[in-house]
Amino acid sequence: MFKRNFLPWPWSVVYVLLVLAAIATSVNITQAATAVTRHYAVNSSWTLKLDDQAKLGVYRQAFDGSADITWEVYQAHIPRLPKPWVLVSAGYRFNITGVTSFSTIQTRPLAVAIPVPAGSWLRQMWLYDFSIHKWQPLPSTYDVVRGEVRGNPKILNGLIVIGEDRRQQEGIASWYCRISCSSRYPKMHGTSNYFPVGSTVVVRSLETSRTINVKIVSGWGQPAGRIIDLSGAAYDKLKVQNRGVTPVRVSTTAVAQTTSVKNVAVVTNPNEVLPALKLQNRSSSAPPSLVTPAYQVYDQTTNTILGDKNSQQHRSIASLTKLMTAAVYLDTKPDLRKTIVTYRSTDRTGYDYLRVRLGDTMTARDLFYAMLVGSANNAATALVRSTGLSQADFVAKMNTKAATWGLTDSKFVDVTGLDPGNVATADDISRLAAQAFHEYEPIRYVTTRSSYGFTTINTKQPHYIKSTDKLLTSTTIPDPLKITGGKTGYIDEAGYTYVLRLQQRQTGAQFIITLLGSPTTTVRWQEAVKLMNWATTNYNWQLLTT
Repeated sequence: MFKRNFLPWPWSVVYVLLVLAAIATSVNITQAATAVTRHYAVNSSWTLKLDDQAKLGVYRQAFDGSADITWEVYQAHIPRLPKPWVLVSAGYRFNITGVTSFSTIQTRPLAVAIPVPAGSWLRQMWLYDFSIHKWQPLPSTYDVVRGEVRGNPKILNGLIVIGEDRRQQEGIASWYCRISCSSRYPKMHGTSNYFPVGSTVVVRSLETSRTINVKIVSGWGQPAGRIIDLSGAAYDKLKVQNRGVTPVRVSTTAVAQTTSVKNVAVVTNPNEVLPALKLQNRSSSAPPSLVTPAYQVYDQTTNTILGDKNSQQHRSIASLTKLMTAAVYLDTKPDLRKTIVTYRSTDRTGYDYLRVRLGDTMTARDLFYAMLVGSANNAATALVRSTGLSQADFVAKMNTKAATWGLTDSKFVDVTGLDPGNVATADDISRLAAQAFHEYEPIRYVTTRSSYGFTTINTKQPHYIKSTDKLLTSTTIPDPLKITGGKTGYIDEAGYTYVLRLQQRQTGAQFIITLLGSPTTTVRWQEAVKLMNWATTNYNWQLLTT
């Protein structure tokens, strides 16, 4: 504490004002709600955050020298976006002075995250370059869990906004009533939450490029990630390999005349679209010999089994169960941020892992992360309870969903995977993972996080959860690959189980590795890497032309 006679009174006031002025040169505290300014020192990294949660991140070694960076809500007139894009966010301006270019060492010098309201139309981040006075689309991804679109600009002075094309969507289509369709509807019909009842839309398969016209006859709640359900006859017309769900583009008739389907590996909305690829076998090399008793390597992009052993053998799956728990939970359309859950004694399980006390409160989002990142069993039971369903009713929905997905060799008896009665084949687990990661953006996002931290609401007690998936931070994964989803499991009866999905960066190909019954966790990691190396050495993916 300062002594009263530290400085004479007038000079004390001057001293305080000088300190505040010095602080204001690095952070604009008078306009913190709409603007933040920072001085960048060499090799530093930090994030500028506005009150509405719009963020500008600066990576280490972004510049060769020091710079001043301003991040603010853009108050001036925003130039009109190119048609047909509609502005759905505020404008955000970043301006970097003191340097003339980015460092060549850092390939991603900046990262931006813009908050957006909930929605599912095709979204795109746009960057206005003030040096050429022109909009440019910025490759971006939509994080549904956080409610933000992310991108990496590579200019020093720009304006960022989010645009939405409300004429088209890319996502998943499924089918119904192959035999028992109502005679009231035309043969080629469908249901959608997004296009008006009575309208005719164009559905184009991103797998076969076939196009059909479909009349929307009703609107009802498709599960997360699905944008349209088609009559059986309409679905058959697309001539796709997958008999359950398939990636499509849905648009109005006017859009279809001017819009062509592109084979893209970058997903710009929550409804993941797989590129149309051709699989080529580079060699006839057999899969490596593994200790793990049952495994499969499944190419999701072309629906092809690349290699397997005992993949039809029924085995206990342990916490791989939680992928189905997460999918059914998301089907209830929860508000992850606003739903508050109080931890109760009935949520307790064996091997809890989430160290909270009775009466502690947290968001559903915290529990969802704890369940998938740390495989916390009590987080799973607390989430299920928060839906209002009994565990028995919830498990029934898990088995119903398994049947809907064609997982005929899977059975679920609890929501955590602690019960050895949760059984499946390696083949079924591969297809379960394909569906869960493809249809549910929150699942594929959360399962690729190496850690998660949160604070209980009532006690302000911090909690830190590390992922059970050690390959997320491993350097043994081949460089062309990145993990796009995964889940681990273990109980004595199941051994060590693992499923992970990997993307080949060049083409966007997605393939899945499933291991059931590995004797040790070390063997699990080592043999997963062996299989991914074998797959990328023996197979090649090429984009199909449309």
